[in-house]
Amino acid sequence: MTAVLDVVDCEQCNSRAFYEFQTRTLMATVFCPRCGYREETRPIKNRKTKSGDLIYRTLKRPGIGAYMLKQRNGVSEIGALDHPLTHQTIARFKANLMHPEIDAARSFLTQWNPKRQRVEIVVGKVPRDLP
Repeated sequence: MTAVLDVVDCEQCNSRAFYEFQTRTLMATVFCPRCGYREETRPIKNRKTKSGDLIYRTLKRPGIGAYMLKQRNGVSEIGALDHPLTHQTIARFKANLMHPEIDAARSFLTQWNPKRQRVEIVVGKVPRDLP
């Protein structure tokens, strides 16, 4: 399977987001590592227009926040929040930063503030070299 990777503007926060297109499945995804916005576009199975073109469905998930845990060996776990942040979630994230294999200086936790329309950093600092 071949994937085409690119960087695009996030629809929610206007930061740079990851874009991935899978050539075999014709599925495209967008993920913003700052606000957690996600978008997935895929063809609908066995559905085509009268001219034979595929019909696509797009699912957009507003960002609530995002996180990255960067290990000292260079491997990162990056993702979007599915639920609003709680004190318990923040405490658990901070506890993960204490692990000796985690590079706390390059790890972060953010949340999206819908009233102010901006990303707020809760823990850590977003690296400049993030797309």
